[in-house]
Amino acid sequence: MAIIASCVVSAMPAQAAERIGLTLATGHPEVFPHVRFLKEVFVPEVDRLLEEAGGEYAIDWRQAYGGTLVRTGSELAAIQQGILDIAFVPTLFSGSQLPLEQVTYQAPFLSPDDEVIRQAMTNVRSRFTEYGDAWATFGATVLSAGNICDDYNLMLKEPAENLADLDGRRIYAPGPTANWLKGTGAVAVAGNMSEYYQGLQSGIADGVLVLTSAAFPGRYHEVAPNFVKVGLGAQWCSTIAINTQRLESLPDPVRDAILAAAQAYSNDLMTAVNASMAQHLENMQAEGATVIEWSQEARAEWANALPNIAQEWADAMAAQNLPGHEVLQALQEEVVAAGAEPLRDWTQ
Repeated sequence: MAIIASCVVSAMPAQAAERIGLTLATGHPEVFPHVRFLKEVFVPEVDRLLEEAGGEYAIDWRQAYGGTLVRTGSELAAIQQGILDIAFVPTLFSGSQLPLEQVTYQAPFLSPDDEVIRQAMTNVRSRFTEYGDAWATFGATVLSAGNICDDYNLMLKEPAENLADLDGRRIYAPGPTANWLKGTGAVAVAGNMSEYYQGLQSGIADGVLVLTSAAFPGRYHEVAPNFVKVGLGAQWCSTIAINTQRLESLPDPVRDAILAAAQAYSNDLMTAVNASMAQHLENMQAEGATVIEWSQEARAEWANALPNIAQEWADAMAAQNLPGHEVLQALQEEVVAAGAEPLRDWTQ
């Protein structure tokens, strides 16, 4: 009888995993690495960790990129409304909802090193509870330490060697980067990465402020073949977030897997972006683009030509009873402590 019972037990199929449906989306298309890594790193890592934990749970993913479910800049609202469970949220387009997250964009020329900015902002955010409070207002929880937009530079239809050469040119400037053109003579044009190529091609703009990592994947060099290295700086610009109620409803193994996978996503994305940037520049040059690097003097001229946009921002935060001045001071201190040499002290 024992032998028969053993045979019956061994013949029974393994219990099927409990399947949980999750919707993951962002407005940007998969051509950009931060979106491609959602599909190639974040999702598979969640699945792997759940399998490694015993396979009790599995995710039925609904992935929607490139504006098929949500447009760029509306991801946070979609999380709040329960349309999305998880989203890549480009915080630079959420200035009114997440104002303190904009601090690095108010202080350009701090450092082109994304690791410096990442560590500085991780420390700053840990010092001010207002960061988490803002996300909680929209029923969202940040899953990772944040994703850094690598160094911003210019791509232009016609070359430029200094600030005077930008006078009168129309430049695509996403979100708060429009402030970087104040006092320069250039004219800011609102837009995002999904719009740049066609806008440059059709003459809406003469150039674009763009991440180095997005330049080649976006094929912008085909319509703006002058890549101008001005080093406006790496930025704290986005993160993966989840609807808080949905997160709290998930079993512990699923919650743990999502949190761990979000961190792996952020780390792998930054590593891959840094490894690929030099190759991207070479690829663009091989396809006819010209790389122009501004002198330190020309970069300093731009930095000093700007009004103190950081203090203006801090004053606006204070008017909302938010610690804008304190956050700005902390950021400047953290960046310097990390070994960076900002072109301008925005606290002065």
